[in-house]
This record gives sequence, structure tokens and C-alpha cells, in this order.
Amino acid sequence: MSRSNLVGLLPSELEDLAVSLGASRYRGRQLATWIYRKSARELDALTDLPKDLRAQLAETHEIGLPELERTTPSQDGSRKLVFRLADDRRVSAVLMPDDGRITLCLSTQVGCGYACAFCLTGTMGLDRNLTAGEIVGQLLAANELLGEHERVTHVVFMGMGEPLANYASLVAALRIMVDPKLGLAYSPRRLTVSTVGLVSGIEKLGRGSQGEPGDLAPRGHRRGAWTDHADQPLVEPRGADGSGEALSARLATERVLRVRHARGRQRLGR
Repeated sequence: MSRSNLVGLLPSELEDLAVSLGASRYRGRQLATWIYRKSARELDALTDLPKDLRAQLAETHEIGLPELERTTPSQDGSRKLVFRLADDRRVSAVLMPDDGRITLCLSTQVGCGYACAFCLTGTMGLDRNLTAGEIVGQLLAANELLGEHERVTHVVFMGMGEPLANYASLVAALRIMVDPKLGLAYSPRRLTVSTVGLVSGIEKLGRGSQGEPGDLAPRGHRRGAWTDHADQPLVEPRGADGSGEALSARLATERVLRVRHARGRQRLGR
């Protein structure tokens, strides 16, 4: 029987899991700390959890990352990473060092259903969505590859697939990445979600229709300058010619921003 992956579960879901096994919610927070903060890869390493709880977890769960199958270096210092997933499908990510920062471009789908003329992945068609664990797992595996003295500083969702077409997994991964206490503690300003122009997805992210925290709303590009919502991850419309859905996405993003700006001014009494 295959075991469920603990990677990709929100800290609150890990708390719920601990309770379901007869432990306290505190044990779930310890789980989150070990997986996301201490980079534990084996349940036996969770030494401050009771032995019987670790044994229960081992029967049904694992800490699983995508297998790094191949690394291809480039002359500019970038490295293409090919990950093999549990079902033997492959996705790629790219590590890009530049002036003291290390950016990871990661994937959200196997293949892509949008046949953009400039994108090789678009010619593959869509195979399946990645789970939140497979998305977060790329980041954890990349950090593991870098070693204890380096860490990915910026993340761009610009690899294989359309992030907003895998909305639930995207949002779960973002929540884990930005959680300052039990997650990976990335600043939202260091996360960029790129889209071909799914207006409904941008608006959902802006409305927080699935209970997303406010800092997951998009920033947009207006008159050539990014807005100053520095506490929010960037949503960047992309397209072959900058027209069509990409333009609609840009307008939708601006509409979300105008509403948020107006509400902010009301709260401040301006």
C-alpha cells in the first residue's frame, strides 16, 4: 500500500493528522517544524516526537521529495534540474544564481494545456496537475542540492504548466512557502506567479475565494511600473504577443488592485 506524503500538507493539516492519531496539535506543529524548517527527510529523525507516534506515521505516511534525476549546468551558472515523480513522470526546474540571489523557476503541471507558440512545454499537452507536495518538493530538493550554506532566495512559478490552472495546489504551496513560523518563511515579495492570462484565476487570487490570506493577492503591472504592494507575491501575465487573454489578465489585475487600494484608503480615512 502506498503511503501518503507529509510534504505539501499545511501546518494546520499536520495538526489535524496528529490529533487523528491520538496526539496533541502541538505534535503536528512539531511535524511541520521538522519538515519545513529543519529539512528532515526520515521520520526516524524526528527525535522529539514519541516513538509510538513515529511508528504510527511510518505505517501510513512518508516524507517524500521528487527524485533529482539529472542536473545540467549552463555556462551562465544556471542549472536545469530534472525531477522524477513517484509515478515516473518528469518535470523540470531551473536554479539561476545572479548577484547574490538564487532564483528557482519551478513547475506546477506535467505538460501544459495552453499551446503557446514560444513554449516547448505547450507542445506536450497537459498530462496532469502536480500536487502541493510535488511543487513544494522541488523547492526543498533544490535547497538540499545547494547545501546548508546556501538557500533559494526567490521563487518563480514559470516552469512547466500554467500555475493558475492548478489553483488549489498553487495556493497550498504558496501558503507553506510564506508561513513565517511553521512553513518555509519566504517573504511574499520574493514569489512570482506567472500566467498566460487566466482572468478567473487572477480574480480568485485577488478575492481570496478559497480563504487565502490577504498577502496572496496579486500585484500588477501598470504603465510600465510594478505597483508598490511589496508584501504581496507578484502575478505576472505572459503571452506570445501581449494581447488577448494576457491583456485581459493585466486589466483584471489592475481592477483587483484598484479595489484593494480604495479599501485601504477607506480604512486609513483618506
